[in-house]
Amino acid sequence: MKKPIGELSMAESVQACCQKGRDSAERDWLVYRCKLVTPMYGGGVKPGEVDKGMPIRATAIRGQLRFWWRLIHRTDSRFYVDGKTDYRKLFQAEREIWGGLGDVEHLCASKVTVRTDTSISKVSFQKKEGSPTYASFSIDKECNLLKVGFEWEMRVDFGSLSAEERKQVENAIRCWGSFGGVGARTRRGFGAVEVEKVNQDGSKNRLYVDQSDANGFKFTMAKNKKVHDEPKAAWNFAIKKLANYRQGAEFGRSSEKGPSQWPEAKNIRALANDTQADGRWFPRAAYGLPIVFKNVLQKNVTLVPVFNDKEMHRMASPLLLRPYKDEHGKWCSVMVLLPVTDVLQRLFLKLKYGNKEVNVMWWPKNPEERQKATSDVIPLRKAFPNGYSKSRQPLLAFKCHFQEEIK
Repeated sequence: MKKPIGELSMAESVQACCQKGRDSAERDWLVYRCKLVTPMYGGGVKPGEVDKGMPIRATAIRGQLRFWWRLIHRTDSRFYVDGKTDYRKLFQAEREIWGGLGDVEHLCASKVTVRTDTSISKVSFQKKEGSPTYASFSIDKECNLLKVGFEWEMRVDFGSLSAEERKQVENAIRCWGSFGGVGARTRRGFGAVEVEKVNQDGSKNRLYVDQSDANGFKFTMAKNKKVHDEPKAAWNFAIKKLANYRQGAEFGRSSEKGPSQWPEAKNIRALANDTQADGRWFPRAAYGLPIVFKNVLQKNVTLVPVFNDKEMHRMASPLLLRPYKDEHGKWCSVMVLLPVTDVLQRLFLKLKYGNKEVNVMWWPKNPEERQKATSDVIPLRKAFPNGYSKSRQPLLAFKCHFQEEIK
């Protein structure tokens, strides 16, 4: 016997309403089968917790699809003029498909409907043990993560979208299935998914984005050539590459317990002694902010982003790292570098310790200064082939390091 809506939990009520919508409306649904290949962290109403009644939220997936749609269409000829994206035109086109807020006369509902059915798989949990330490260090060891192998069905309806717009949304689904995920910390590989499109005859086609697709979408994708038997191994390898680059022995550090070979700690000590900030760079800011430095001074030192003279709480990492199943069905590690050139050009930093604040720059703007800075920073010098890169961009240095087969 079904319980009345008023007696259901919030999660059960939402699912009941969604089911009612499915039963009452005739829609042209596309069906996808999704499976977790790494554990999912968070994703519920409370940060860091999995909602057992609704572990996978359709609204969160639609938000991810919208993100990937925006990313792959930012250089569309309709919105890209003189080497720059016209974000007003881009947003208007995005709003026409995905909906958006506005004044009373200009509210716009999404034409894309996403629904999920999680009843096909039992909700079970695992701890973070076995997850890459560098990606999970701040997660409580008793935290429940949604277990690898959890499956669900995703249905997508395109409403009144044109054939071209449908193709755009399907490309966003492919990108999400290849590089995105569900829950929190997806940029470090948690909640990675494998997605298959279910055809009308019941057969399935696995969705993925290959290198030529990425080139067409104009974002940087890099695979490591090392092949792994399972996604967990590929995930661990990807995160170890980042950990080694930033803090590993003989790369990020001079030895296992030796000092960092990055310049930030040395520059913090110099600035604390009132040395001028000119020529003192903080290149690891490009990998995400804030950064908290411990044991550099007697007090913790925090590096925070500043945009347009406004201090911000954080800047998300532009690096996505996760396991990836290629066109041959082999697992490997993949890195995606999100396009952040315009963001980094506007990025300034504030160094905060005790009651003191110092404005600093993350990286030089002058090409000659960038060349010198790259030569001075040992990890960058090691990462670039023959020590050379036209861009002298720290993010591209990691790409070079990532593609090396050795750890």
